[in-house]
Amino acid sequence: MSARVRAPRGPRRARGFSLIELMVVIIIIGVVAALAVPTMAAARIDRNAYDDAGSIMQLLRSARTHAVARGGAVLVAMTFNGMADRGTFQMFEAVGVNPGNQGGLARAPIGTCKAPVNWVPLAGNPQAVLVDGLNLNGTVENDFNIQTQLVPYTAGGAQAAVTQAYICFTPLGRTYYSDTGGPVFDGLQPMVTPLEFRVQRMNGNAPVGTIRSVLLPPNGMARVFSHVP
Repeated sequence: MSARVRAPRGPRRARGFSLIELMVVIIIIGVVAALAVPTMAAARIDRNAYDDAGSIMQLLRSARTHAVARGGAVLVAMTFNGMADRGTFQMFEAVGVNPGNQGGLARAPIGTCKAPVNWVPLAGNPQAVLVDGLNLNGTVENDFNIQTQLVPYTAGGAQAAVTQAYICFTPLGRTYYSDTGGPVFDGLQPMVTPLEFRVQRMNGNAPVGTIRSVLLPPNGMARVFSHVP
């Protein structure tokens, strides 16, 4: 009995996707994209808060560096008030304006936060030269309700947030802090506990998402860290 010989097969016809299969894939892609959009939006807002915290850190570091490099005291005046003021910072350098005030007619830097420097008032004060500033009341902060709070610490822990404060750096690396009585540091001791600047997106009075904080220790070397409410 002779063996049966199979005829060679021709090339297979490529099978495409059916319309139903394509529609299922498109629906799955749409669902995944819809789920990812809120996460991406929240990440972008968190990034804006992180950028604001980084700007605060850079201003504080710049103030400390300026004081050491120039040999003059540098003051950072700050205000915070929820949605009315999301964070405003101004940096001033202490200079002399007359021969009896150390700096002389050349307006040279004065290396102390205390007398003979008179920081009051800051506006129009010839002893306080405006060096730099930071305003966090921009469109992004308003649109996403990003606010900044300053929380001082004592030996007992975190205290209530303040709406106005002053930090003064000296050329010797000392840091002074005042949130009462204006920018007056006479009689105050250098800082021994840290300050925390909390930059966060708010929903009413409750923070939303990750809090970006700037920690200012007594040595004046600010740094950013993140945490959840």
